[in-house]
Amino acid sequence: VAIVGASPKGRWPTLIFQNLKNSGFQGKVYLVNPNYQEIWDERCYPNLAALPEPAEHLLLLVPTQAVLRTLEEGARLGSKAATIYSAGFGEGEDAQGQERARALRELCRRTRLVCCGPNCMGTNSVSSGLLCFPTALPLLRSGPVGLVFQSGGSLGNWMKGAGERGISFSYAVSSGNEVDLDLVDYLSFLVDDPETRIIA
Repeated sequence: VAIVGASPKGRWPTLIFQNLKNSGFQGKVYLVNPNYQEIWDERCYPNLAALPEPAEHLLLLVPTQAVLRTLEEGARLGSKAATIYSAGFGEGEDAQGQERARALRELCRRTRLVCCGPNCMGTNSVSSGLLCFPTALPLLRSGPVGLVFQSGGSLGNWMKGAGERGISFSYAVSSGNEVDLDLVDYLSFLVDDPETRIIA
């Protein structure tokens, strides 16, 4: 996993990094930002090409204008998936945003990179510890309930309230604008997932 746009000044990248480190995630977590050589006592790389190996999953916390070129670079280097937290891809009536969404959709089809979002709050694969949500998750426990919400804010509140009542989770997805992956993709995955018994 690469956190692209990692920054000690940013609340979201800080929380995502803490969640990944505190969850028992066994994969490597790379930090990418050309403005830093070290963040959170970890080495920080200037770009994806500088990583010691391709990052399978890109967590993009970069300005909207940098998303497409970062995805192109990642796909060229061998990345398979991305979570796009940035907005500006088709929400509302903005013509530029509509064009960005079209370009993102075309990029995903051409490169076969799969993308969650844009304009989302990420996903949680609870049993593997791949917690990519930019909020504190003290009550998130592994269990049988899979969640797919369009709104990340609603999902965060639902996880908190359900967790306080003892509910535990397999996956939790904030789908955002669904420019590439959509509700049907997530439902299809959860229906086939042996850990998931209930889908909300």
